[in-house]
Amino acid sequence: MNNIHRVRPLAAALLAGIAALATVNVIHAADATVLEIANIDGTGTDDLIVHFAGYGIWSYRNHSTWAPLNPGTPTAVRSGDIDGNGLADLLMTFGSQGT
Repeated sequence: MNNIHRVRPLAAALLAGIAALATVNVIHAADATVLEIANIDGTGTDDLIVHFAGYGIWSYRNHSTWAPLNPGTPTAVRSGDIDGNGLADLLMTFGSQGT
């Protein structure tokens, strides 16, 4: 079963950049198809970005809060320091849907 039931084991195995995520209940029955790390809220703390097929892009911010970012299905999701502040920013493209 690939459904995300707890973020902690998944993050520990795949995303060592986030140090101690809280245990979270199931938020979607869908499998996660994209995992990315970026500081999307400017706090200096890395946030977890997850695409759930059929449910869109979600963020897990500051080790405590899930929030929807976009209902679409991205063709690409990447993170990198775009603004030169030393923190990873989030980049998404949605093909013909826009960016």
